[in-house]
Amino acid sequence: MLEQGTEHPNGTLYTFGPFCLDTAERRLTKGGTPVSLTVRAFDLLAFLVANPGKLLSKGEILDRVWEGTDTYESSLTTHISMLRQALEETKAREYIQTVPKKGYRFIANVENGAAVPKVSSHAAVSWHRIALGTIGLVLIIVLGFLYWRRAPPQSPSAENLYGEAIQLERQGNDRLALITLNEALRIRPRFDEARVRAAWIYYDNNENDSALNYIHSVLDPRTNTERRPAVSESTLLQAEALGLLLQGSEDDALLKLQRAAKTDPKDTDALYGVAEIAVDLGLYDQADQALRDCKRVDARNPFCAFELVTLRVYQDRFEDAISEYQRARSSGADYPWLDEPAGFARLSQGDVNGALRHFHAVEDAGRKFASNIHFRASQEGIAAVALYQGKIQDARHQILAASETSTSSYEKATYSLRLASMDALHGRTADAKEEAQAAIDLSQSPDILVSAARAFAMAADHESALGALRRVASASGTLVKSYPAAEEFIAGLAALSNRKFEDAITALKNAYRFEPNPETAYYLARTQMSASDWNDAAITLKELLNSTGKIVMDSDVSLIPMAKYSLAICYENQGNSSKAKPLFESVKQQWEHADPELQSSVRRPSQP
Repeated sequence: MLEQGTEHPNGTLYTFGPFCLDTAERRLTKGGTPVSLTVRAFDLLAFLVANPGKLLSKGEILDRVWEGTDTYESSLTTHISMLRQALEETKAREYIQTVPKKGYRFIANVENGAAVPKVSSHAAVSWHRIALGTIGLVLIIVLGFLYWRRAPPQSPSAENLYGEAIQLERQGNDRLALITLNEALRIRPRFDEARVRAAWIYYDNNENDSALNYIHSVLDPRTNTERRPAVSESTLLQAEALGLLLQGSEDDALLKLQRAAKTDPKDTDALYGVAEIAVDLGLYDQADQALRDCKRVDARNPFCAFELVTLRVYQDRFEDAISEYQRARSSGADYPWLDEPAGFARLSQGDVNGALRHFHAVEDAGRKFASNIHFRASQEGIAAVALYQGKIQDARHQILAASETSTSSYEKATYSLRLASMDALHGRTADAKEEAQAAIDLSQSPDILVSAARAFAMAADHESALGALRRVASASGTLVKSYPAAEEFIAGLAALSNRKFEDAITALKNAYRFEPNPETAYYLARTQMSASDWNDAAITLKELLNSTGKIVMDSDVSLIPMAKYSLAICYENQGNSSKAKPLFESVKQQWEHADPELQSSVRRPSQP
């Protein structure tokens, strides 16, 4: 029962194993060192510890700990996982026992702690004062006991839950942050700051439909007629920006976020949003400025630290990316997503083992948080390492493993497109066409259709490419760059298949001008090589290799050795064997353990 333990004026002290739980101070310590717990996790632990050895049903726990607030069993399961992590519980289950289909039992030995107030040795206390004090103390204990038995634990406010969600997000636990935000919204349905924050988390996790629902609930004029607390202009601008992003209007979204940052220069969420979109648009100077402003406001902001590492990778400043990663870690940022761009920085330097360490760290975070999002990101990184080494089958396995953990048709479509692009690039045209069609079957999103059209073109199926593009023509206004870029890309590859090199080169240059895509640059260089324009091809390939960071972040990483190999051929045809030889050797070393078909493809031919 809840009454076990030593009563404090406002709580109870429990000890078990190396831990001490003080409900008066709402503090859990291990050997005197504080252990971090969220509000709900603390309440859950307090209820379990107060009832040692007793089987507590899930319904009983939800009624008591989540009293007055609707919730789901998934939230309880997540919080149990959090407690096990905090208590450093092993598979042996030293503290919390799960009773399948029933509930949970706290199985550790719980002992009474001691909380004796200090009394001066010089105080002269008469016997009647001692007696009165003893009686008063007994009454306090009895009344406290009765109050504790009758009164349910105080439910946290929506505002407290919102603050807790921010901390969870800063720790990288997006899944639990969303659960906590939704709990806040059940308490206070018109909590627009929580809705906007949840929408951005959903968007970052590729759950666009959920993000759109939250944004509509904030911006829809019909809901705005309800009585609701005032929301800041910066928050509304961020909501509008996300709405534009979901429509594919990155430029307009950037302008909204810049207004938000100007409205409230201390809003680090707005500054981070500016940086994130500016990086996507290739506006690296603007991103740099926004991140410097963010660091001035909050030097330990994990989101801005993450985006700064990402920016340095895109800028091909790989040493700086690693330095920024180490600086963030040394400042105390325990944000697992930092390992993702750091892994790509290591890979860009050719440090395969270092890259794998970072990607496995993201995978470990997935286990810690029971998060498929982290798992998918780790598999994507490991797939990139495999592609760098020419291990196409291994990369395919990682991409499929990531796809299998997703419940989103849109996200599954993006994985099918990754496979289609990879297979088309390596000459597996039949597989590429099947995967591109599978992506279309999964999602009719305009950006999916455009990417599928590109994949069909790479697989030399120009009719299907044009068919996919026609299906999205009505939405081309929101695809102001990718749609015309895809049109020109398809036209260029169609001309190349007909050996109309001049037309192909013109179209591919136009495609690259609309959207600087590494794959477009590679096909442009190959077309120039087919036309024996060795000098122009070499220039294109060198520019491509100067964007190594963008390749590892956005494209098929095997483009790097393939571009090196093609550049070596250009040098050889220009009579410059001294430049060609180290490139050939570099590719040979990089693909030493590549799939046999790739190893045979990089034997030095007499012509491209």
